[in-house]
Amino acid sequence: MSGWHIPDGLRERYLEGTLEPALAMSVDAHLGRCADCRAAVPYDEDWLDASWARLEAELITPRLSLSERLLRHSGVPDHLARLLSATPTMSRAWLAAVVAVLAFAVLAAREQAEFLVAFLVVAPVL
Repeated sequence: MSGWHIPDGLRERYLEGTLEPALAMSVDAHLGRCADCRAAVPYDEDWLDASWARLEAELITPRLSLSERLLRHSGVPDHLARLLSATPTMSRAWLAAVVAVLAFAVLAAREQAEFLVAFLVVAPVL
């Protein structure tokens, strides 16, 4: 480790956030290795704890997929939307079941005798 430490002017610019990105990363790297310079940088412990808590909450909370957002927006309960978006084969089966139920509902609504027998045979299964 060299005997170089962050000069006061550079440290002030770093704390104000006015350093160029490459220089700021260099100061960050030095602060990671040098306890003396790290001790010279003031920090608010409550702010730091709150920042870590927000970061942890952001990383732990999973991001919703497009399919899950669409399902939730269409009124599907959260737990069911999560299950359906996590298991694509189940969502295809669920979609097929919904289509079948709607098709038989349309057939039943038509009230024609030829469809009534098919509806009465399949209705208990649905």
